[in-house]
Amino acid sequence: MYYKNSSLNIPEYTVIGRPITELFRLESVALNNSISFYSEGKYDLQKFSMSGAYCKNDQDGITCKYFNKSLNKSVTLEGVDYKYIKHLICTT
Repeated sequence: MYYKNSSLNIPEYTVIGRPITELFRLESVALNNSISFYSEGKYDLQKFSMSGAYCKNDQDGITCKYFNKSLNKSVTLEGVDYKYIKHLICTT
């Protein structure tokens, strides 16, 4: 959900809702040079190639940089139902 704040000089938009809360909480525990995500979420079910590279699921089959998938890391994040996160840590 979003709405426009009234302002004479600069138009501003505010975004609110559960996805924004979850993203903000995940950002607070993110690692540098990695992709952080909630374990057991849709992102956790994405396919990985045998080389450990994350494969984008599209028609071209583009392969991104090399990543190692971490094990579950227990977290307690206020306002989030997920109890574990994982990281794809860049190895290149």
